[in-house]
Amino acid sequence: MSGTQVQPPRPKPGPIRTHGRAPSWVLVVLIGAIGFVLGLVVAIAAGGTSHTKTVTVVRAPARTAPAPRSGTPPTVIQKVQVPDFTNVRLDVAKSQIHAQQWHVTVKGGGLFGVVVDSHWTVVAQDPKPGTYLQRGGTITVDVVK
Repeated sequence: MSGTQVQPPRPKPGPIRTHGRAPSWVLVVLIGAIGFVLGLVVAIAAGGTSHTKTVTVVRAPARTAPAPRSGTPPTVIQKVQVPDFTNVRLDVAKSQIHAQQWHVTVKGGGLFGVVVDSHWTVVAQDPKPGTYLQRGGTITVDVVK
């Protein structure tokens, strides 16, 4: 015989044994349900009082409008002459339009619209220059790059 020794095979480790059986799924579900019910009972017992408040609001009596004077004053509508915005950069035209308390609508602007106002120039407008427009009116400008 040669000098090699043959070692006996080691036994394969088996499952780790605990003291008793592993709990079945029915037992786990039953314990969970009991815990849920106990938690619900505790929550109801602790939160038995309401956390809402009743607030009474007292309003002051409505003010009455003063008696009208003899005759109502006439309504004054102020109209301002529209300047010529053609060949003006859009940002400058917008600031002048807003200074006169008018609104502005921009037509044109390409595929993505007007992104940077200073890159566009007004080529047409409505109403035309020289017409009169009241405050709060709208001026529509057509722009090109």
